[in-house]
Amino acid sequence: SLEGLSVEGGVLEAYLAESEVVKVIAHHFGETGRTTQTFYFAGEAPSLVAQAIERYDEPLSGRTVQHNADSVFFSRDGLSIRWIDTAGMSRDPGSREARQHAAEVSRLAKQLRELVK
Repeated sequence: SLEGLSVEGGVLEAYLAESEVVKVIAHHFGETGRTTQTFYFAGEAPSLVAQAIERYDEPLSGRTVQHNADSVFFSRDGLSIRWIDTAGMSRDPGSREARQHAAEVSRLAKQLRELVK
């Protein structure tokens, strides 16, 4: 369950290799759209986080009229090495905005990973 993380509810899927979490998919549902976040892990830290954001034509319709994607790639030491934003632009991973985004994504990845442990 994604209680407290999703307005209209959500679903969490986890994939394990032996007893280690290697992938987590979070589906968040809202009145005006839905978001699917896919987290890949290398050990304890995220290695890739991909997010698909869909907006509906009307509240709760389920008919998608806009689709955006966002991806953050992490190095083995947990630092962001690449961010492709929702406009499809590669952003400077050293910028303040990219560091903040990577920190938020990393925090959420670790929080969701703990939910499935």
